[in-house]
Amino acid sequence: MRLPSPCLVVLAGPAGSGKSTWAAAHFPADAVVASDRLRAVVGAGEDDIAASTDAFAVLDEIVARRVARGLTTVVDTTGLDEGRRAGWLRLARDHGVACVAVAFDTPAAECRARNRTRRHPVPAAALTAQLKTWREVRERLSHEASTTCSSPSRCGSSRRRSRRPTRTRHGSANAPSACGSRCTWASSAAAPRRCAPGCATSRRAPRRPASTRST
Repeated sequence: MRLPSPCLVVLAGPAGSGKSTWAAAHFPADAVVASDRLRAVVGAGEDDIAASTDAFAVLDEIVARRVARGLTTVVDTTGLDEGRRAGWLRLARDHGVACVAVAFDTPAAECRARNRTRRHPVPAAALTAQLKTWREVRERLSHEASTTCSSPSRCGSSRRRSRRPTRTRHGSANAPSACGSRCTWASSAAAPRRCAPGCATSRRAPRRPASTRST
């Protein structure tokens, strides 16, 4: 699947599910706004949980300003907070920008194994809580934004692509990502006209007025 440009990409999944690896492989570094990195900017390091409130305040400000300027932006957090996801979706709609949620449904054992190898691992109890919450979030995503048939591992960045209307299309698929995760597209963006098994590629389309539909 080729993403519309501009768009707001919201990553969702527990720690160790492969979100940051996938984002780094498909988007310019300046387009990715990561909560871990911002904790290090406003606090003592990426693992400074006490700095989370300030880090998310900065994150929300950056995301809002980028979306207002019509820039493709990737929100790299766990995406487990329903209120924050709703806020990002509203932000995108307010500016007529497509919003795409990418859910990383990685097995719990793999998340734990990856977490143990991180320079700043998430405490085991916190990761267990994330994995438990993720099971509920995974089900909610399909209601928050319709799923689009695609493979995140083959999704190109949204550079140099024509604008698409902000609306929804139905369908779903799971496919291995480049980082080894099992991923699912959840999207409020327009789906491509053709959808091949495992991946869909969109052709350039003429500029059309934005439209929205509640999800």
